[in-house]
Amino acid sequence: MEPRHRKALSQVNYCHTVFGGVDSWLLYKLTGKHISDVSCASATGLYDPFTMCWGSWLMNLFKIPPSMFPEVVDTAGKFGNTPVDIFGVPVPITCCMADQAASLFGSGCFQVGDVKVTMGTGTFLDINTGTQPHASATGLYPLVAWKIGDELVYMVEGSSNDNGTLVEWTKSLGIIKDPSEMSSLALSVDDSDGIYCVPVFSGLQAPINDQSAATGFLGLKPTSGRAHIVRAVLESLVFRIVLLYDTLCAETRKSYSSFR
Repeated sequence: MEPRHRKALSQVNYCHTVFGGVDSWLLYKLTGKHISDVSCASATGLYDPFTMCWGSWLMNLFKIPPSMFPEVVDTAGKFGNTPVDIFGVPVPITCCMADQAASLFGSGCFQVGDVKVTMGTGTFLDINTGTQPHASATGLYPLVAWKIGDELVYMVEGSSNDNGTLVEWTKSLGIIKDPSEMSSLALSVDDSDGIYCVPVFSGLQAPINDQSAATGFLGLKPTSGRAHIVRAVLESLVFRIVLLYDTLCAETRKSYSSFR
């Protein structure tokens, strides 16, 4: 065991080390409390949304004491105040929320069945499932969206990790000079000339769940130009959303009329 690992282990044994995400670190720095909002705790994958507590399997497997984990609190409430020396006055912190949960809330998806799609570094498709966490067999995963007072709301999420990576890759190869030109370039041709892109630099998530999958292009031919490749890249991002959506519909046995 490396010296730094041995030192960390000794600190854990003496309760001088704690665990948490960026949210709990920020809240600790700002309020002095080791706490985490329930949506952020859920997003770690270590918090069980069905039992609403940290996973005992994790503690048993890695011999981690429960005292290391932050106290899980509601999404909105009295988290504490910032020290006076930061802003000149104590500023109350009253809310903390995970990114996709905040996106669902900010998009106004307050009703069961409301769906939103966020596209950035990756694609995240989320649906409000109300008071019931959704158990999936295809790789979609249940999360706590928020808990405000007595209201506990769950969501189910499907993701694709390689939106931004794929765009930056096309830029690094010189296919485009700037991402802003991709749309006009793709629309300059009628179709992708039979080219299909598989956008999986980080593996293929739900419902395929193949982490060894690699990005590739199918159907390249002598007539294929730069615009066709760019169009295939953009279409591949849409195809991944459709695949996630079809999986969601199959699992919930519902169809959804609009996305946000």
